[in-house]
Amino acid sequence: MAQSLSEHAEGPLSYTVTQTTNGRMERIRRKIKTMLRQFYGLRDNDFLRLKLYALHEAKHKLVG
Repeated sequence: MAQSLSEHAEGPLSYTVTQTTNGRMERIRRKIKTMLRQFYGLRDNDFLRLKLYALHEAKHKLVG
């Protein structure tokens, strides 16, 4: 157990210093994965890029 803690000590130690978690990044990652699932087979990369930029302005929840 001590070896495992020393190998993964960076995460808990960074939390004690900054008091922040990666929850926000995980939420954004999940929204992107849901959006990609909804637009499966999309051929226009520019449209996808615009949707990613507008992701934080969405007024509806992504379902999927």
